[in-house]
Amino acid sequence: MRRVVGHFEDLHFTESNLGAPVFEGRTMKIYATGLIPIKGYPIDTEVSRLLSGNMIFKHVTKSIRSVTEYIGDPKHPQGFQEERIVIDIDERPDLQRGTTFIFEGILQNPLAWVEWEVVATEFEFHID
Repeated sequence: MRRVVGHFEDLHFTESNLGAPVFEGRTMKIYATGLIPIKGYPIDTEVSRLLSGNMIFKHVTKSIRSVTEYIGDPKHPQGFQEERIVIDIDERPDLQRGTTFIFEGILQNPLAWVEWEVVATEFEFHID
């Protein structure tokens, strides 16, 4: 495992697969596969490689996601169910501290397109 602190903006998420969030106090962990490191990411990326590992957000004061479940196979969907909003944490705005992280991808359970907004003071990626 390799731990990278920060560099959230140097990861491309659109084709990624995202697991369910796991909370330990105010720390949120999301397992992700298929992340693409872009120029500036602090690991050797000479060999094109999709990254997998745990995204760790510390001191989370907001985690809200819009979830749009696929109807049928997501590679050839027959449509989408209505979008629903899932609120894990949403402190009052005056209590929200940190950086806003916005990312998207395919949620694995339920199988859905997800757009996620997290406010946290720190981000780490623990690469498999």
